[in-house]
Amino acid sequence: MTKCNYYKSVLGANPRNVTTNLKNHVLHYCKRIKLANSRQSTIAKHTRSDADAFVFDPSYTRRCIAKAICIHEYPLSFVKHVGIKEVYASIQPIFKVPSRNTIKKEIFEIYELEKLNMTKLMDENDSRVAVKTDMWTFNQEKGYLIVKAHYIDSS
Repeated sequence: MTKCNYYKSVLGANPRNVTTNLKNHVLHYCKRIKLANSRQSTIAKHTRSDADAFVFDPSYTRRCIAKAICIHEYPLSFVKHVGIKEVYASIQPIFKVPSRNTIKKEIFEIYELEKLNMTKLMDENDSRVAVKTDMWTFNQEKGYLIVKAHYIDSS
């Protein structure tokens, strides 16, 4: 048997329906329930109006694909894989799958933006910067170069 702490009403005696009855009471009837802790948050229920307000942006999707290719070191041909094309079509049928050249262009745009952000960050920095490089090969197939910069910022 479950009782509401605010209204002291019995929500159900059948043990099989306790969760359903409690959920329905909290969501639909009990307006006095407050969050016990102000740091907690609730997940808003998605309504039909939320879905209607969504606008698909193919340029944002292309940028996300380019970032994924960079992060996971996928080949540029990743966009032409049959399985990935099916994923794109299932999410947004009107999305035109980008070519390798389009993704390559997108990657260079991301690089230029990140380069600009890094330059701005370094210009605003008052301390010195120590730069470290390291090179190695993995299974004698891929060569890697890493550049690390160490600095102390104002915070």
